[in-house]
Amino acid sequence: MGAIPVFWNLPARFMSGTALVAGLAVINSIANLAGYFAPQLLGSLKQSSGTYNSGLYLIAAVEFLTAGFILFFIKKQKTQEQSAPAGEREDSAGPR
Repeated sequence: MGAIPVFWNLPARFMSGTALVAGLAVINSIANLAGYFAPQLLGSLKQSSGTYNSGLYLIAAVEFLTAGFILFFIKKQKTQEQSAPAGEREDSAGPR
């Protein structure tokens, strides 16, 4: 649950305006479909194996795969200090 606020900030990093609104709608639609199908999948996996282990491993695999995609495909934003030329950076002590 702690990842949800971080996740909803990601689309705004590379979309804006109408594209952002449409992207958020697609994400929300996919999440609603997952909310419908995930319990059915977990139930069928429990029925076939007798335990919830296979379903929980599947959920963990999807989460690790998603984290990998985020780390691999979303570039780290430069801070203002990193993007400024060397002569224009201010020290933390202020101007001299």
